[in-house]
Amino acid sequence: MADTARGAKLGMGLGLLAGLVFVAVEIGFATASGLGPAWPFRLFSSVALGRDALDLLPADDAILLGTSLHVVLSALYGIAYGVYNAALIDETRTAWLRQSLIGTGFGVLLWVMNVQVLALSHFPWFLELPQGPQLVMHALGFGLPLGLLYAAVERRFRLAPLAWRP
Repeated sequence: MADTARGAKLGMGLGLLAGLVFVAVEIGFATASGLGPAWPFRLFSSVALGRDALDLLPADDAILLGTSLHVVLSALYGIAYGVYNAALIDETRTAWLRQSLIGTGFGVLLWVMNVQVLALSHFPWFLELPQGPQLVMHALGFGLPLGLLYAAVERRFRLAPLAWRP
């Protein structure tokens, strides 16, 4: 039980960090595609406000609401990742390659569930975007950083002297 609670706390923090990487990648892609840096925040906002958030919502409002939603979702996804990892053996929690694969797979799973399943029924405008780049950004822009961050913290925790442990 202690590992699960620790995994959830750790996952929440790391989910927020991976969320920063993801939003930076999304902003870069949107800007390079000519959509502008506020576009990802408009998409995030559209989850709460519908398709009108893409065109009618002022950029400042889109950034504020989009950031709020993105932070909450990044934390929740991080918690799920941490809880899952809490059930794994130490060698898997600390292994760079294993966490890279688990994290990337987790990013793919998020893309499938959020963009392919939920968007089909609730947010069809998400499917108008090129899906290949969206898949890559979820896998390599959120999942991979999450896995690598998790491995780094677990390695530090496992290798730290006992006096430094909580």
